[in-house]
Amino acid sequence: MTWRKRLVVLRNRLYLYPVPEPMPRTRFFWLTTGLVALVAVTFSVYFILLHLGRQDAYLTPAEDLGTMDQAVWSLTHGQLFHQTVCNIVSDTNCTGVNGVSRFAIHFEPILFLVSLFYLIVSGRKTLLVLQTLVVAGGAFPAFWLARLRLRNELAAVGIAVLYLLYPALQQAGVTLHPGLFRPANFVTAATDNLRTSLVIGAVLVIVVLFLFLFDLRT
Repeated sequence: MTWRKRLVVLRNRLYLYPVPEPMPRTRFFWLTTGLVALVAVTFSVYFILLHLGRQDAYLTPAEDLGTMDQAVWSLTHGQLFHQTVCNIVSDTNCTGVNGVSRFAIHFEPILFLVSLFYLIVSGRKTLLVLQTLVVAGGAFPAFWLARLRLRNELAAVGIAVLYLLYPALQQAGVTLHPGLFRPANFVTAATDNLRTSLVIGAVLVIVVLFLFLFDLRT
């Protein structure tokens, strides 16, 4: 066997999830898609009201929400993501009283797209609303991927709901960070966690069978 064939065999062994066969878009598919949309809208309304209420009550943090707001606002006023908000006690990004370009700290080209919304309505509330809508929109790819893997629309709806109920996702939604504009991060994390749980569960089942039956062949 040549090294290329060995490489192909190894790749096939590591690739545990082959490309699934496409499923027809039946009436039930559109019904469950509508159900996911309803859940996503409910999620959006609740967290938008929560975030705007926190902003009005002065409960939102200067970092990272304040720095992001200042950086995006500065782009619409002729500067390249300039920010001066920082904690001089613990923040190593504070280089002086004149501030620094955010690109000197993080490379976040998604902010160019975000800045377009500041041409319509400028302010922290714009960031909070936009972030919530993007995170809620992640329920749809979670639903589509789960539908292809599980071959069941109702189970896929459950996965989408679990995505929105993920505590770390809701906690992250209270503040603002550019990584939240990529829902695929959370979908990937949820898939990795599921894979790890399945492996742990399989090992535990094997151990229990061996302990009770005292037979490795089981």
